[in-house]
Amino acid sequence: VGDMFSFRLTNAPKGRYISTIITPDGKRIKQKMISHDSNGDLIRQIETIGLLPGIYRLVVQSDSYRYTQTFMYGY
Repeated sequence: VGDMFSFRLTNAPKGRYISTIITPDGKRIKQKMISHDSNGDLIRQIETIGLLPGIYRLVVQSDSYRYTQTFMYGY
């Protein structure tokens, strides 16, 4: 089990994004501000240290864009 979760958004508009990891019961446990300086792919890693094994949701959003992905950690 690594301590980072990677994601890639293809053709993401430039701007500021907030990434959030959400537990199955809806609790927001990690947030990070992301600055994307150009149009194109947005590739980032999010630290997963401290997460218990389980199924989580990653939400990455800006004022005009929202991406959601479910992922399993620790299995």
